[in-house]
Amino acid sequence: MPHRATIVTSVPSRLKRQRGQIEVGPAYLMECLTSWQAAGFHVISLNPEEEAKELERLGLPIEIRALDYAGLPFVGDVVRAAEASSTELCGIVNSDCGLIALPSLIDRLIEKTSDRLLLAERLDIDANTGKPFPPACGGYDGFFFKSHAIDWTTCLTQSHAFRIGDPMWDYWFPCRVIADGHNVGRIALPILTHLDHPRRWDQEKWHQNAKIVRSELNTLPISQNSPQSFKALVSSIVDESPNSVIKIPSIGDYVWSSSACVPVFLYDVGEEAHFLEIMLCRIRDAATQAYLHPAKKGQRLYDQKPKVEVSIRKPTTLLRWLEQTLRNKNRERLARRRRRRMEVSNPWKD
Repeated sequence: MPHRATIVTSVPSRLKRQRGQIEVGPAYLMECLTSWQAAGFHVISLNPEEEAKELERLGLPIEIRALDYAGLPFVGDVVRAAEASSTELCGIVNSDCGLIALPSLIDRLIEKTSDRLLLAERLDIDANTGKPFPPACGGYDGFFFKSHAIDWTTCLTQSHAFRIGDPMWDYWFPCRVIADGHNVGRIALPILTHLDHPRRWDQEKWHQNAKIVRSELNTLPISQNSPQSFKALVSSIVDESPNSVIKIPSIGDYVWSSSACVPVFLYDVGEEAHFLEIMLCRIRDAATQAYLHPAKKGQRLYDQKPKVEVSIRKPTTLLRWLEQTLRNKNRERLARRRRRRMEVSNPWKD
């Protein structure tokens, strides 16, 4: 049966992750890949030739394509591989993120992407407790778009500097799409999970890429279809002096703002799955609030509303917990209705 959706990534041949003091790298990687396939995605991994051979020996259930250069794939090559897949929906996702398999997820993503790029954020999971952890990275780990719905010609000619997973690439990518006059949306809920681990960013590389972002925004042509807010952003950060302060936080704030990326809910109000969306948003917001406003002495971290008491070991565990919560909520609703009917029909009531 042909696939309707493809995710392109770069799966490492060796991944190190811990839950508590236990090394779970290979098992965790398989959990992530399995979650993508359970949702109906075909997975393509772009890797250097030697690493591709190692992956083939592991027998992972993915399609492996060898690159003719070392290191992570360039963004342009990832987009070309996604478009060449000829599936209706294309995705670019960091390989260490699991996918929360919400109902009919591919159908909803196809419906909501339309002619725009959809950005997906992650829900970090604490490696020691298994509970939601505040999304301190402030970036995006997934990008979804319909095949051939976006003209990548201009974008791909200027994408050689960035590789998937590079610092700043998840800000540069949507900005580049907006500059070409295309629409960008942000999935309102986190649909990815990520086992937290120590950050390994290269600060020097971060500054180098930040300069590239500013330089490109300074020189690239901006489409007339680009929103006025984006043109104002470019005007605020562009400076003729190469040694001036790089105003990267303003780029991050803009990419997260609703003026740049309109929040998109995947389900309509009234659908049962919409309740799952709301719960995921509440989990994210509760974790963020608990991070910004630490609990007082003697108060549990998740005592703040909305309460979140769930240990998440796998993406499927989170979904099961949400479904159970939904069933409990429905039971409570039915019980309230029964009580009201009994009160109305009780002839002995004063």
